[in-house]
Amino acid sequence: MVHKDVVTNEQASETVQSPWYKRVGWLVLIYVGSVVALGLFAMLIRLFMTAAGMKSH
Repeated sequence: MVHKDVVTNEQASETVQSPWYKRVGWLVLIYVGSVVALGLFAMLIRLFMTAAGMKSH
């Protein structure tokens, strides 16, 4: 008994990849998002350090 949900090797080789510009677009989007998140985290740490009285000279 074969289930209809099972993907065979023939079906797997026929899958279509998305265009290169979509893949590069996602890469750029994830990179920019991670840089923005890191910047916000750094600003938050700096805010807390300034509030605690630790200032850079």
